[in-house]
Amino acid sequence: THSTTHNTLLHTTHYTLLHTTARQVVVGLVTPYTPLWYSTGIVGGEKKSMQKKPLVVFDFDWSLADANSDSWLLEQLGSPLLGRSQALWQDHFTRSSSWAEYMDYLMGLISDEGHKQAEIERAIRTIPIRPAMVEAVKLCHAKGSDLIISSGCNTFFINLVLEQYDIKRCFSEIHTHKASWCSTTGRLRIQPYHTRSPRALTPKAALTSATTTTTTTTTATPSSPPVTLVVQVDPSNDACVVREESLGAMGEDGRYEHSCTQCPDDLCKGAIVSKYIATGKYHTVAYIGDSTNDFCPSTYLSSTDHVLARKGYNLSTLLLRQQQQEEFEEPSGYGDVPCPSPRPRVVANVHIWESADDVLHTLQHVLA
Repeated sequence: THSTTHNTLLHTTHYTLLHTTARQVVVGLVTPYTPLWYSTGIVGGEKKSMQKKPLVVFDFDWSLADANSDSWLLEQLGSPLLGRSQALWQDHFTRSSSWAEYMDYLMGLISDEGHKQAEIERAIRTIPIRPAMVEAVKLCHAKGSDLIISSGCNTFFINLVLEQYDIKRCFSEIHTHKASWCSTTGRLRIQPYHTRSPRALTPKAALTSATTTTTTTTTATPSSPPVTLVVQVDPSNDACVVREESLGAMGEDGRYEHSCTQCPDDLCKGAIVSKYIATGKYHTVAYIGDSTNDFCPSTYLSSTDHVLARKGYNLSTLLLRQQQQEEFEEPSGYGDVPCPSPRPRVVANVHIWESADDVLHTLQHVLA
């Protein structure tokens, strides 16, 4: 058991309430055997419990949307940048690996071509989401799931497309790079969602033998308070509890921080997904993605969760490579230092999909 104040409990819903007194709350860590309810705090001196539910996480480009949003925009605008976009990335942003900075630069070039906000908005609204994918989103929402988006796109693009298909109301949160129109230049500016924290987290290699509990406490600095990360892994039943109050803390520049050394500086989807898992609110997680940066969050999922990976794209390639190799090696360029994920491999149920209909049918089965 662990003692903490009532106020702290409200921010640590991954604990299960065991006992309360006037000044103290005694809580126990959620385990795989915790019943399908969780404590949300104290209301009128009594425990308030709620039923657990599914969490459904969508990537955006080539996952929820059947297109790559930046390429789609250039094509709809008839921009000559379409043929140069790969070279622009390689020449200017490969070293920094910041897709947000690249997109900010690209939107500046689009503005220099004379394209205005209304024209860009019309083009973005034509990004396709297949009917079966729209139905899948509405199904998850109707089933009481929490739906979120975790994407390297940006808020302006995603919000427009969700509004176009009338499914914005289905998503509780969108985690992506922030986009806003500059009133002085008339162009779209894109700010990275994450910045890399200087804090070093426990390498996942240290968390793969027997039942392991690892605790890492960082040293306080003026801009970073001390942070404790606790990860528990039990390979015998794939139990996993990840806890770090400041995973996704706000940095000095107003951006959320992450400490994953395996993901790009501007976005770690594992940091996002692990925060949801740590709340203890969900009995299963379904993650729909296609890209290399969808591998990190997939390693946080347990054997009762599901990864839906698009066939022929990087995520499915990595998962198939993992299945074929007894000792899985992460691809070159994916980071020399292990990610702080609790597992080096994906143990969730893997579903390879080709069409939106495949995603719909899989989610119908998962949420049945």
